[in-house]
Amino acid sequence: MQKYLIYVVVSLIIGLISGSAATYAFAGATAPTLTGLPSEVPIGALLPLTGKLSSFGEKWKHALELAEEDINAYVSKLGLNVKFKIYVEDTKTSPEGALAALQTLSAKG
Repeated sequence: MQKYLIYVVVSLIIGLISGSAATYAFAGATAPTLTGLPSEVPIGALLPLTGKLSSFGEKWKHALELAEEDINAYVSKLGLNVKFKIYVEDTKTSPEGALAALQTLSAKG
């Protein structure tokens, strides 16, 4: 009798889990509406575009540009009225250049 009861309980649990999953799958999730989002989200990047590490900086800049395009296409597909903008500043491969670039980005907000 106890073995039968265990099978019944396990079957009920499996039924509840599969029923919940099916309900969620067929209900169709709707994207929440977001309010108060800025129209542009600035993202700053400090890259060595000149100096000894400039070859890396150019590659990273290109990767950031591709990422910006991808994320903007994705949020547009979701129907969100927001755009991500990447601001790149040159560190000149030096601490002084990095500080100046950081101050420039900070001034942009």
